[in-house]
This record gives sequence, structure tokens and C-alpha cells, in this order.
Amino acid sequence: MKKAKKVLSVVLVAMMAFALTAVTAFAAAPTTGSIEVTGKEDQTYTLYKLFDAQITFKEDGTQRAIAYTLPEGKSLDGNTWFEVKDGFVVAKEGVDTDWAKDPEAIAWAKEFGTKVDSKEGASVKFEGLEFGYYFVDSTLGAFISVTSDNVEGKVVDKNEAPSITKVITAVSAGSVDKEGANAIAEMGATVTFKITVAAQAGAENYVVTDTIPAGLTVTEADVTVDGADVAVSGQTLTITFKKDTLDAITKADEIEITYNAVVNGDAVIGEEGNANSAVLTWGHDNDKNKSEAQVATVYTAQISIKKTDVSGSDLAEAGFVIEKDGKYYKFENGVVSWVDSMDDATEKFSGEDGAVEAFVGLADGTYNLVEKTVPAGFSKMDQQTITVKAADEDGALTDANLKQSATVENKAGVALPETGALGTTIFYIIGVLAILGAGVFMVTNKRIAKEEI
Repeated sequence: MKKAKKVLSVVLVAMMAFALTAVTAFAAAPTTGSIEVTGKEDQTYTLYKLFDAQITFKEDGTQRAIAYTLPEGKSLDGNTWFEVKDGFVVAKEGVDTDWAKDPEAIAWAKEFGTKVDSKEGASVKFEGLEFGYYFVDSTLGAFISVTSDNVEGKVVDKNEAPSITKVITAVSAGSVDKEGANAIAEMGATVTFKITVAAQAGAENYVVTDTIPAGLTVTEADVTVDGADVAVSGQTLTITFKKDTLDAITKADEIEITYNAVVNGDAVIGEEGNANSAVLTWGHDNDKNKSEAQVATVYTAQISIKKTDVSGSDLAEAGFVIEKDGKYYKFENGVVSWVDSMDDATEKFSGEDGAVEAFVGLADGTYNLVEKTVPAGFSKMDQQTITVKAADEDGALTDANLKQSATVENKAGVALPETGALGTTIFYIIGVLAILGAGVFMVTNKRIAKEEI
């Protein structure tokens, strides 16, 4: 306890407190103090005065003793960290210099203390300060240590801002590009995402917020992460890391979050895609301490068909199914599945305008268009093949690939068997028999005629 009190009397903690030494009546003693912060670009440092200081000095002007008192009108009743004994402010039993890492302590210090000034920049200096016990708040919100115990206090913000990355690692039906930024997936497929938080020592108030598009479904049970609270509200996934987890981070470390999302029937088809973006906030100024959004996009494709006759006129009542790898497409309740029998497949028919409702929710692959129902008076179409490609090397996915279309023609009339087929052979046999029969008839008639003569 004595050691903790001694440390508290000479150290200013991150987001911390610093005791400025005082002057005596000696001419060489200073009358005011300063605190210089060597910090980070684009951060704001705010100084609060917590307690007054009473200081005695040696003859050479150096500090001899220091004690702290409450400013007029202030009270420490119910305070967790400090109390008043014999008229002086002291640290409570068990409190050490890490007290200012506690978000509740930071909130108390900012509410209890008297704001002196705020400065933004990589290097700031607060000058002309009365002697006292000061708290420096950093928008980085992480622990800052101080090495000086004189009236010219020097604070070094050694912390780095955390960051996150986000990738797609797997798709149950579809494919992922090599960077993990884009995927093509079927409706009903499961897409696995991984978020990596590059945490820093002194981590404080880390929160990951992932905005999920309407075309993806996520539940709290789909998320895997240690030491955090997970909540899904509407299309927002929030992961809040617990204080104990963050306090255990003493050096740069990585925290992984994985979660599964199901592509549903509301997924946007085509190059617009279904983008979800994650951001990390930290510290106690989340408006300022926010990472760039990390985006990963899930795409899904479709095949459209236009039915005409050979003249180009629209043709109705043609029924189509699509086949892939020996199985047939079935679409039900926003989910694509593949069945063994054509009879169980989803068949789509052309309308009066010849248009066939699109086969939606497709991943990459090669598909065969099969005409199951042929309009009366027309011959069956020749099979057509359509390919939806996976993402390019640069990850580009456009409508030219994702929204495939085909125009299918039917010829009028019933198809005749091909030359050499059984049906034609039968006609040949019948023709030969007819000729032979005619020959026999002619010979027989001649014989009868001679006999009559």
C-alpha cells in the first residue's frame, strides 16, 4: 500500500494522473508547471485537474514532500479509488497506478475533474499549470505511462491504434476469390466470414459492429469468438469485448471472430451484390476512434430465357428446367437445391411474350438448359449450355457474367427420324416390297393373258 501511494504521488497514468511538483519561497523554485504530451496524429488530449497539491521544497529548489487536498466543493463520498484521511487525499487499499485503465474510473475523472484545456496533434504541451494532480485523457483510450516526476511533466503516448480485416473463407455452394473479398453463392448456401482484430496493449472498449445486408441471415449462435458479448439486432451484429479480455492484452495480438451467414431469398442478384461491412471502435471516444470499414461481398447469379420460333416471334407454353452435373435445379422458399429427377425439378414456362421467369440464386458453374415441355406443333430445342464464371483475378464480378440470358428457338412441325434410323429403314422395306409386288402382279397378268389366247 505504501508503495502504491508513493507511485501515485509521482506518476500520471494514461488517461492518467500526474502530480506536478511545487515551488517554495526560494527564488529558484518554479511557480507553475507544464505537461507535454508526445502523442499520435489526429488524436485529442484533454487535461483535467483532480486534486490540489501542497508541496515543500529543499533549499536547492527540488521537491521535498507533496500532499493532495480536495478542491473546494468536491467530495469523494462513495469513490472507488480515493478517500480523504486526516485532511489529505490518499489511494484506497489495493489501488495502484492502473486505476485509470478502468472505463468507470475514466468516466469518474472526467466528471469529477475540472477541465483545463484540450489540444489536438502529435505533440502538445499544457503550460502555466497550477500544482496539482492531473488526469490526461487520450482519444486513443489506452494506457499511457509517464517517466517524469518534475514540474515539466512529459507524457509519451506509446499506443498504436488497433485495426481489423475481414475476409470470406468458405462457401458451402459456390466459390471465393483468392483475396477472400468476394464470393459467388447459391441462395441457401452458408458463407463463412473471418474478422481479425489487430489488438494493442492497453486495449480499451473494443467493439466490432458488422452491418449485414438483407440478403444474408445471421444469428448469435452463428458467431464464434472468445471473451466477448455477441448481439444481433435486425441486420446489425455487435461484438463487445469484455474488460478482462482486453486487460490481458499486454502486447500486440490478434483476436479472431468467425461467423456463418446464410444467403436467403432477399439476396440482390447481379453486380450490386450483398456487401456487409465491419468497423472497429475503441477507447472512450467511439466517434473519433473508428477503423475504416472492412467490406466483403456475396454475389449470386441468374439465367433468363427467351422463347421464339425460327422467325423470331414469341412462343408461349414452353417449359424449361436446368441441369448441372447430372442433377436438376429446384427452388423453394428462397433456397436452391439439386434433385435427381427431372420430375422433381422446378419447371418454368414461357409466357405470351416468350419470356421465361429467371432461374435465380445460382453460383458459378456450367448449366444445361433442358426443354421439358415442347409447345404443340413444334420440335424440341437443341440443348444449350451456359457458364457462370467465378471471380476474376482482380475480383471483378459484373452483370455480364452474373445475369446470363439465352434465346431459344423452336422449329415448327414434328421432327422426322434421321437418315438410317429404324423408321426410315421401315419405309425403305415397304417401298421395296411394293415394287416387288408390282413386278409379280405384272408377270402374273401377262401369263394369264397368254393362256386365254
